[in-house]
Amino acid sequence: MIEKSKSNMRGESSRVVSFDLHDTILVFKFGRKLSEIKLLRAILYFLSNFRLFIFVYTAFCERSEQIIELMRQLKAEGNKVIILTAAYKKSAKIIYHFLRKNNITSYDQVIFRKKLSQKQGDYKIEEIIKNNISLHYDDDKTACSQINAQGRACVAVNPWYNK
Repeated sequence: MIEKSKSNMRGESSRVVSFDLHDTILVFKFGRKLSEIKLLRAILYFLSNFRLFIFVYTAFCERSEQIIELMRQLKAEGNKVIILTAAYKKSAKIIYHFLRKNNITSYDQVIFRKKLSQKQGDYKIEEIIKNNISLHYDDDKTACSQINAQGRACVAVNPWYNK
C-alpha cells in the first residue's frame, strides 16, 4: 500500500473501477439456476423499472463477501469505485437503503439507469465511457463481451462462487 501511495504522489492517477450491483455485489439468494436463463434475465431487467420489484428482489439478496472485500481493497488503494445498477433512477432511495442495511460503504458513487427504454449493455457501455471506467466487474458474460469489444476491461464474476 505504501508503494501505491508513493506512485500517486508522483502524479500517477488512480483508476476508476465499477461493479454491477445485482448478482455481483448483492446476490439473489435463490437465483443460481434462474440467472442462467436469458429470457428470465431480460424479464428481470424490464421489471427493474418498478420500485416495488426492486425492493422485493433486493430484500432477497445477500452480500457477496469476496466482491465487497475487493471493493474495499480498491478503495483503500486510492481508486474511485462506482456501482452501476440497472435499476431506474426513481429507485435510488431503495438502493441506498439496502446498501446501508448491508453495510456496503466502499464506493464513491452509484449510477442508475436514466432511460426506461435503455438496453442493459448500452447503458453500461455508455456509463463506462462517460465516467472513464477502466475496469468493470459484472455477472453477465454477454455484457462483459460487449464492454471488452469497446476496448474496456470487464471481468465476468460468478456470484455463487464458494457458496
